[in-house]
Amino acid sequence: MAEITARSSAAQKIQLFRSLFHGRDDVYAYGFLSKKTGKVGYAPAAWNEWMTLPNGKRVPTPSDQRRCKPLTDQVLLDHFTKRDSQFHNVVGLYPLSKDSKVWFLAIDFDDDGWKEEIIATKRVCENHVLHPIMERSRSGDGGHLWMFFSEEIEAAQARKMGTALLSEAAQKTHIRFRSYDRMFPNQDLLPSGGFGNLIALPLQRLARDAGNSVFVDEQFNPYADQWAFLDSVQRITAQQVNAIATLASANTGPLGNLAKFDSPIPHAVGQKKETDKQAPTTGNGSLRTGSRTPTL
Repeated sequence: MAEITARSSAAQKIQLFRSLFHGRDDVYAYGFLSKKTGKVGYAPAAWNEWMTLPNGKRVPTPSDQRRCKPLTDQVLLDHFTKRDSQFHNVVGLYPLSKDSKVWFLAIDFDDDGWKEEIIATKRVCENHVLHPIMERSRSGDGGHLWMFFSEEIEAAQARKMGTALLSEAAQKTHIRFRSYDRMFPNQDLLPSGGFGNLIALPLQRLARDAGNSVFVDEQFNPYADQWAFLDSVQRITAQQVNAIATLASANTGPLGNLAKFDSPIPHAVGQKKETDKQAPTTGNGSLRTGSRTPTL
């Protein structure tokens, strides 16, 4: 495969992105700005998100009747290029496959202390010959540590690896890890009737304009060529995952089992969204062309 850089075509960039940020492609979530809280929420994208009752009232379509939209290349292109203040183009990915396997592990750090904690965890990873990458989150007040696999891994095993790495980082640095929030996947097994927790994908256009949702070095400066950096990512083998995961069961460190679970899972079943302005579109997932070529 040819080297991917900022000068590569949109199709090449999307192919690279999909090979790393690989989750469910038969469903995805999109963002929305809550009128009640002013915060960004996510809801599964569907052709029939709403239904009209006999009395004329519009209500969210029950999850067992929802026809989910697939994660197409066009959806990703919009995520990379469109500036939508309502965040409807922002994509949330469901990492867990139907058989509870994943292609990556992401560790989420939020609020004060996140920089110190993400660096400490990254260095422990490197001691195990892993090569994670850091992303500054959409808000700029936190970050994600991403690790990508060379093959599908059982979610439970990936999470054990993450637990072992976090606990070792806590033991070696004596950091309290108060900014640590959760891991993605956030469940060992796909919940019945749901998709599991989502993670917002990086390189969101509006956030990227502010220097966020980008990959950064250890000084937290964005890499000049985000695509060339992604093309250099080294993947982790199943053998490496299993070797580190075995350390988790023996851990008796200051944080013990760091894994956090969310219950109930807010994005697994019919979440009501605040507005319904996103109209269904048609297409087979190919990239639209026009007079203006958006910048990725």
